[in-house]
Amino acid sequence: MNSAHTAPLDVVALGLDWLFSPAVGAVLVLLAAMSACFFLGILLVSAGHRWHPFVMGVAGIVVFATAASRVYLGVHYPSDVAASIV
Repeated sequence: MNSAHTAPLDVVALGLDWLFSPAVGAVLVLLAAMSACFFLGILLVSAGHRWHPFVMGVAGIVVFATAASRVYLGVHYPSDVAASIV
């Protein structure tokens, strides 16, 4: 038995080496944080909390910034972005 290889699965042979990269881990952490913020925002807005205008303002800024970046990078046409917002 090869003592240098102690992992139960050979992730490189299975083609899963991308799954354990730091970039994928960072994206998963970012998605978890965004999901938590979205859930918190929904709770605050639905409860009629005093932060309602702040949450709605931040959400509007995020939507506008995302739409502007899509057009700026040339990934989507402005008409596509406008239709997705509507």
